Amino acid sequence: MEDAYDVYFTKDTCSYCGKERGPDDGLRSFHIDHIIPMIQGGPNSRWNLVKVCASCNSSKGSASLFDFRSRTEAFTEERFDLVIAGMTERSGSSAEYIYELLSQSHEFEAAYQRERTKMVALLNLSRPNTVIYAS
Repeated sequence: MEDAYDVYFTKDTCSYCGKERGPDDGLRSFHIDHIIPMIQGGPNSRWNLVKVCASCNSSKGSASLFDFRSRTEAFTEERFDLVIAGMTERSGSSAEYIYELLSQSHEFEAAYQRERTKMVALLNLSRPNTVIYAS
């Protein structure tokens, strides 16, 4: 877990929205995020970790970086490019390779949501008096 320890001591600035820790922010106002979520196979390695504010971490959840960026105005193209550059530098991989990993993460998330929607529909058909919601 040395990787997360290293990230913990980076500057308290959100890699996604740029928020800096304010004087009234508590110790838990910044988190370490897995850029490619672990649920999608993302590794617990330094190149896949960034420091983010609690709001961005909560909002991103297990979403792909592409999905999160598409719905988060403060996550600008410049910040996105900085995240990619950091991943490239820390992993020793090319930007093209990192971009491919992020694309696969996004495709995984989309496929998961499609299959979840189908499953919920099937469950609702099999139980006519019970409504199961997809989230």
